Amino acid sequence: MTLQQQLADRVGGLSDEGVKLVEQLLDGMNPRFFVVKLDRDGESQKEKNIQLLSEMMAYQTKEDDDFVSDTVIDNAVKLVFHLTHQPELFKTFENSINMQFELSDRSYMELEVFEKRITCMIVPQREYDRALFPEVSLDDIGSINKVVEDFYSDKWSGS
Repeated sequence: MTLQQQLADRVGGLSDEGVKLVEQLLDGMNPRFFVVKLDRDGESQKEKNIQLLSEMMAYQTKEDDDFVSDTVIDNAVKLVFHLTHQPELFKTFENSINMQFELSDRSYMELEVFEKRITCMIVPQREYDRALFPEVSLDDIGSINKVVEDFYSDKWSGS
């Protein structure tokens, strides 16, 4: 099985739009180095996030201090495909991927994706004493997306 087929198998359960995006990404992939070419004009943040996650999977080793398991990366890929707003992505030193969102009023939301769970923190206008911790579940991507949409709709800003 080629690397492209392995990646396609791992992101099952995608919407038609997600499947088309994976196909586009796989068409631009160099199988020898597992690099997705996204140098064209107009690339979306979703494509950039998929590029970053595929690079994380391809170039890390278990000896890396910030190693992230394939399961965590799979969870992050599935989430990125379904989110209506795209985060900035960061590896952590806790076998997780941190997804960060920020509004112009400095309100901040963080999703931290682990192998079997996800956590959420919302900090209205960077006032950490007002931080909120909505319940979210990896099994319900729709509810995660609802929390993200509520964040962007100012429901959490406290303004």
